Amino acid sequence: MLRLFETLIEWIGRVTALLVFVLMAILLYGVVARYLLDSPTSWTSELSGMLYACYFLLGGSYAVMKSEHVSVSILRDRLGRRTGAAVDLFTWIFFYIFIGVIFWLGLDYAQSSIARMERSHTVWRPYIWPIKLMLPLSALLMLLAALRKTLGDLRIVLGKDGPDVQ
Repeated sequence: MLRLFETLIEWIGRVTALLVFVLMAILLYGVVARYLLDSPTSWTSELSGMLYACYFLLGGSYAVMKSEHVSVSILRDRLGRRTGAAVDLFTWIFFYIFIGVIFWLGLDYAQSSIARMERSHTVWRPYIWPIKLMLPLSALLMLLAALRKTLGDLRIVLGKDGPDVQ
């Protein structure tokens, strides 16, 4: 089952990475329209903000799965593999609490927005509930990615994943 989630997160990470090009094109269009065509747009700034939110939120699970997130590796690198995995198991507790709260509150936030079919208060007035739905969805994906890493650390601590080498 974890392999299925790993494949899903890998796919989402790759698709999310492509959002950078869409984001660049929208921002470039906004700049060209404003400065070269003297025809500023009301939607490019808002849409780019929405896409960046998706990029940031959905990219988080990919970063966790690939261990590309921010960490204090200066100390961990000096520990043995098994000790480092034990320290990681302890720190995962804080991650689970943090992401669990984001999921719980984000779910309430998204449900409220969906129930009202919430729109932006700008002239463009796009629906913003899909963006708010990204919060609990991305938290759930991060929890799944973290579960994979936690199980890997547990295997190392229990000595079921190769020798303890530095």
